[in-house]
Amino acid sequence: MRTRLTELLGIEHPVMLAGMGGVSYAPLVAAVSAAGGFGCLGASTMGNEAMVAEMAAVRSATDKPFGVDLLTAMPGDLAEQVALVAEGGAAAFVAGLGVPGTVIDLCHRHGVLVVNMCGKVDHAVRAVEAGCDLVVAQGTEAGGHTGQVATMPLVPLVVDAVGGTSLAAHDAALRRIEQAGGQLISVPQLFCELQRDWARSETVPAFMNLFIETGGTAGIQFSYDRTE
Repeated sequence: MRTRLTELLGIEHPVMLAGMGGVSYAPLVAAVSAAGGFGCLGASTMGNEAMVAEMAAVRSATDKPFGVDLLTAMPGDLAEQVALVAEGGAAAFVAGLGVPGTVIDLCHRHGVLVVNMCGKVDHAVRAVEAGCDLVVAQGTEAGGHTGQVATMPLVPLVVDAVGGTSLAAHDAALRRIEQAGGQLISVPQLFCELQRDWARSETVPAFMNLFIETGGTAGIQFSYDRTE
């Protein structure tokens, strides 16, 4: 499946791992990237030394692209952290709660893409205007960090504002997913299930295959019987 997302990130499938603190560590990140998706380290609560070690662990496990997620509101020198992200071989810096223009410039000088988590349409518009390469419409149920709007109403509004496609196309994609038997669930629910008791190296590729076979599009997940 080739989309604008796969082309931009250099991946096989339009599936991204959320950079969740306390969950998205090197083994899961490497498994998602190796399976053809885009793994992302949840590094917002890591110190610099731990983040560098986690990036090295990902890079030793796979040569596929991965990203690093940091919250701009956390203590510490963001520019220094992002410089380490670039040095560690990450393909993208994923910013929660906004991203300073100087950091965007720093990333682009090092060939690193900038992804911004957006909880409002205005956030997405400002991110694109500031030079971010990709915006993620993050509903309030994904931790409540970026806003109070839920995912399903937020996504089509952001797509219409900055995505270059229409609300009608979004609705058509949802209908195709439902007709294929897909059950929409939240991103945190999905990855908590993946993390809980499955062997990551086996279940992540299986999820990718099911996602593609049932006509999924980026940002929409399926629940399924893990015994099948």
